[in-house]
Amino acid sequence: MKQYGLAANQVEDYKASVHAKALHDRGDTTAPTCNDCHGSHGAVPPGIGSIANICGSCHGREATLFRETEAKKDLNLEACIQCMVCHDNHKVLPPTDAMLGVGPESTCTSCHAEGDKEYDAAAQMGEAVVKLDHRLSEARELLERAERAGVEVSPDLFALQTAQDKLVESRVLAHSFDLDRFMTVANEGLAAADAGIAAGGRAFTELQYRRIGLAASLVVIGALIVGLVFKVRQLERTSTRH
Repeated sequence: MKQYGLAANQVEDYKASVHAKALHDRGDTTAPTCNDCHGSHGAVPPGIGSIANICGSCHGREATLFRETEAKKDLNLEACIQCMVCHDNHKVLPPTDAMLGVGPESTCTSCHAEGDKEYDAAAQMGEAVVKLDHRLSEARELLERAERAGVEVSPDLFALQTAQDKLVESRVLAHSFDLDRFMTVANEGLAAADAGIAAGGRAFTELQYRRIGLAASLVVIGALIVGLVFKVRQLERTSTRH
């Protein structure tokens, strides 16, 4: 590599990648290694134009969304090295929500600056996915607390899976660069998460009613016991006189 002036850090970069961690740490033998992208006996460097095709052999939906965008908007996205511009090639790190949006860890801002419509779209997408993730966590935490307290909320926890599915789908739809399509799915997820939060609120209201009812019952039972004690003593005094 040195004689051609090329870097020779590919192996070290790969070892830090999400693919290597899946293989070495979790024993996932389906995780890609060198030969999956370069071939084995006839190994050649994949050209820039083929990187998306190689990634798309495993990440089919993301690749399809990317290609649909090119077709719908009559764009040629080869110049942005497609998958590699956000995810790198050898040192593929786990994707995070922080990569979307316009924050310090954003990959969108490597190409788009404030004032661009793409920058604004990235900001909206980033805010939406973070909001959905937080609301989903809030709903799940509420319902799980209610469940531990003894309230039957299993149908609500099951329904909350819709919000989880929409969160996953919205993360994938970021590859479509279609703001309207993305926001439709994200808003559906928010609606499901909000329904879960409302269900959690109702569960705790029911729990409060139960506690009030239990307290009232204990007061009544306590009063009956006190009354019986007085009655027994009264009967004992009457018996003693006679």
